Amino acid sequence: MEVSRLSIEGTDRASLVDSLKKEFPDCYMYISENVFIFTTQKFYLRTSSNLLSVIILDYKDRHRCNVEIISGGGGSGLLQITLGSESSSNNEIINVFEKICGSYGWILQKR
Repeated sequence: MEVSRLSIEGTDRASLVDSLKKEFPDCYMYISENVFIFTTQKFYLRTSSNLLSVIILDYKDRHRCNVEIISGGGGSGLLQITLGSESSSNNEIINVFEKICGSYGWILQKR
C-alpha cells in the first residue's frame, strides 16, 4: 500500500470535485458535509492485477483542503510484489492534482 498526502489552498471548492469527476469518470464517489471520497480502479499488466486507489478530500475550511491518496492491491504472486504499480498510481493521481491546481491558480503542497 502506498499513501501520499497533499494540501491545497484556493477558492471555489466545487471546481475541484467537478474536475476530479471529469478526470476519473468511472469512479465511485461518497460525499459527506466536508469529506469527499473517490475510489478508482486500474489494471496493471506488469503485475497482472487490479489496483484500487482512494482519494480523500477533507475540506478544513472554504479555502483549504487536505488530500490523501491511497493505492493498494497492485501486488502479484505469493510475495505480493508490486513492481512499483502503487507508487506509479499515486504519482499519476498527483499529476492530475498538479494539472487541476495549475489551471485554477491553487497552491499545492506535499505534506
